[in-house]
Amino acid sequence: MGTKVLTNLFCARARTNIFIASLLLCASLPAFAADPVADLVASWRAAAPADRPALEAKLVKAGPQAVAPLLPEMRRKRASVLDLIARIGEPAVPELLGRLSDPKLGGYAREALPYAIGPSGASLPALVDCLNDADTRGACGFALLKAATPKAAAKAGALLPALKAKDPAARILAAQALTRIGRGAVPAAGKALRAVALEDSDADARAAAKDACKKLGVSLAPVQKAPAAKPATTKPAAKTSAKSTGGVKR
Repeated sequence: MGTKVLTNLFCARARTNIFIASLLLCASLPAFAADPVADLVASWRAAAPADRPALEAKLVKAGPQAVAPLLPEMRRKRASVLDLIARIGEPAVPELLGRLSDPKLGGYAREALPYAIGPSGASLPALVDCLNDADTRGACGFALLKAATPKAAAKAGALLPALKAKDPAARILAAQALTRIGRGAVPAAGKALRAVALEDSDADARAAAKDACKKLGVSLAPVQKAPAAKPATTKPAAKTSAKSTGGVKR
């Protein structure tokens, strides 16, 4: 058998082996289905105005899964995307917070975050957590102040870590948020707020806390200690005269 024939036979077997290996590899990989929400966003982008309401209702129903595909659309349809984020509401907040530092979507996420905030205060704990990051504090602080309404009084305790944060900017934002919540926040945070007003090392933080205390009715007067009670003294029993006992001494 000639060298050329052997070479062709070897190459044919090699190609067969590669083909079989490729089939086995493809069979072992999971099938990647198309993203239905991304497809829905693409359909919404290209839809005629009359067809968009139905597609927007589906996007709102998709909830937080629609957030990431929608954010890039802010380049073309900023107002429409922000309206959809507002309609999705609080469920969109965790997804937006997770995108704040994204190099491509972070700017859109920062702008959209306040639109997802509702009046219940449900997002206060998550927003407090991101106040310690200087890069995201601006967006989170603005959203925090929007979330701080009288209806959020039950969540006021979530602001306690911010009142003790290392950065004074976070402490200032916490004091301002408590002011917006109102007197319903005092039972949970009044004592900590008073401590910031009287003891904080930063002048601006003290001023913000003092202003909050004034508006919330939290007293800054020194606490008067009650005087120590004097020990009770036992008086000796009075002697009984014979006259008072009918002449009988006792």
